[in-house]
Amino acid sequence: MANKKRFCPLCGGALVKKTIKHEERRNGELYIFENVKALVCDQCGEEYLSAETLEEMDQVVRGARKPTRKVETPVFDLAAMGSRGS
Repeated sequence: MANKKRFCPLCGGALVKKTIKHEERRNGELYIFENVKALVCDQCGEEYLSAETLEEMDQVVRGARKPTRKVETPVFDLAAMGSRGS
């Protein structure tokens, strides 16, 4: 069976199978998933994950597995710093 070419619903670019790093925010926590299989638009970069991958990530977040490692992430509040950005 030949692979059917898929296209991005946002911009019409071709979707390509890639392995990505995906960040997910839930309940104020940041989760980083590495080596995630996804379809990525070669034009706009939008990433599409399968239902199976999303279910696996849900299970992980609910505590089904321990993380491979933990990283410390700096957080900056520009408003509190008096930023002049718009």
